[in-house]
Amino acid sequence: MPRPASQALNDLFEKILQRDVPARYLLRLGMGEQDLATTSDFSRVGRVNAMLARRLELLAEARSA
Repeated sequence: MPRPASQALNDLFEKILQRDVPARYLLRLGMGEQDLATTSDFSRVGRVNAMLARRLELLAEARSA
């Protein structure tokens, strides 16, 4: 059961995502990241993995240009 502060942060994250803020600018620290109702991973590891994937996409795009 998430604590009220954790639930409030999760609600804030979901509202930010609804406003189309790029996920690369968001990082959710703490245990509440598991309770987010999203398909993205906002943990430290998830953000690093997302940045590495973005890097590979940009490198592939630069090579094909």
